Formats: sequence, structure tokens, C-alpha cells
Amino acid sequence: VHAMLRSASSKREEGAAQAVGAVRTHNAQSHATKTNEERLATYLRMMQDNGTLSAESLKTMKEKAPSVFAPVAFSGDGDVTVRAGASSNRLLSVSEFLSERG
Repeated sequence: VHAMLRSASSKREEGAAQAVGAVRTHNAQSHATKTNEERLATYLRMMQDNGTLSAESLKTMKEKAPSVFAPVAFSGDGDVTVRAGASSNRLLSVSEFLSERG
């Protein structure tokens, strides 16, 4: 009986540890996504404020800081878009991206 109780208890603890691990992983991923979007918004605002926001300057920044500027995309006709959201399935203009982030 004691062995069965210990076994059930250890399975519960194992399940709880897995659940906590899953929550921590989710929180870390959410935090990383949010942080990169916040960083990108900060850089875009700074570039907008000092008059250096252009497709050419964004291409340069994407080369220098690819992890932060990864959501920035360029179309053949010169339009700049930003992939937004956790699944990056929304394409926004730079001004739309910034207005959504206050």
C-alpha cells in the first residue's frame, strides 16, 4: 500500500512539474515575442522622430539587428510592412504597427 501511495504521489509531482515547465516555457516565449516587438517599436519610433525612417534605413537596420528587425518586410514596389502578433500572420504598415503599440 505504501509503495502504491508513493507511486501515485510521485506521478502527481511529475505531472505538476511538467505543467509548471509548460507554463514557464509559454511565459518565456511570450516574453521574448513581446520584448522583440517592444524593441522594434522603440527603434521605429526613434527613427521616425529623428527623420531617418525609410525603406533604405530599415534594410540597413535589418542587416545590423536581424533578430529585432526580422518582422520587417519589403515588397517589390517599395512598401514596408511589419509582421505582428504571436503567429506573425498580420501584415501592418509601420504606422499601423506603431499606433497599436501606443
